[in-house]
Amino acid sequence: MLPVSERDLTESQERMIEAIHIFTDRFKENGQLNEPLVDKMIHFVLNRCMFVYVKTGTFTSAFRLFSILNDRGMPLSNADLLKSTNLGAIVESERMHYQNMWEAMEEELGREELEKLLAYIRLIFVKEKARKTIQEEYEEKIFAKNPNFRGKAFIEYVKQFADIYREKILNAEIQVHNKETEVKYHGLLTLMRDFIPSSDWIPVLIHFVQKFQADDEVYPFLQALERKFVVSWIRGISPTGE
Repeated sequence: MLPVSERDLTESQERMIEAIHIFTDRFKENGQLNEPLVDKMIHFVLNRCMFVYVKTGTFTSAFRLFSILNDRGMPLSNADLLKSTNLGAIVESERMHYQNMWEAMEEELGREELEKLLAYIRLIFVKEKARKTIQEEYEEKIFAKNPNFRGKAFIEYVKQFADIYREKILNAEIQVHNKETEVKYHGLLTLMRDFIPSSDWIPVLIHFVQKFQADDEVYPFLQALERKFVVSWIRGISPTGE
């Protein structure tokens, strides 16, 4: 549990703080610094470790090199790959703005939920189950057919869907004049989200909200989705036709 003063940090900053705490605790014994252990660590770093500095000519090349080198360690997530390829397609003068926009989405949703959202957006475009990795599907079935969608347009599109996903799905909230409808929406959405095995209804709802921008119509539409998906699930048939 992080101290109160550290709760506003980003996920990466939190992990760095946690690592510092772990090392600090490890090098202490009975509240005192374990100097022999520190000396061993210094000797190990100076004699057994190698630091390599790699510099590329362009930001795009840096992303490509990072992706290649990272394959030898922990694989990049689809979100990481899509972030790098789309930021690399943006001119340098505007890149920081879109990088901050993407990182804000990561913080608001969390990396796992952002990964899910990108899969939902792919489904909206492709309208069938993924046959390859999400990254490959984006490259071959979305960006290849819509070259202008790569870069700024894509990140802005994801941001729009992220706001809807956070409010309508994760928070289960709509803004209507009838408080009872808001409560019913929250209850039904929560039940569907937590208990329907398939999540294929989620991109359908997100796309509906994005297209019509009318909260008054969201609850009736969700009711129709619930009937369709639950009946199909009971019958063992995928509502998407897969």
